[in-house]
Amino acid sequence: MPDDPYAEHTQPETFFAGELHVFDEVAVPAPPGTMAPPRPPGKERKPG
Repeated sequence: MPDDPYAEHTQPETFFAGELHVFDEVAVPAPPGTMAPPRPPGKERKPG
């Protein structure tokens, strides 16, 4: 076992995740009761 358990995740050549994106805007929640936008064609909800 390596001394640093996170060593494989802190080396750039072993990253499993893709590119990281940083946003400097604050998320603003939608007010209660706001309707969701319509689904795109072909992505309708299916029962079950």
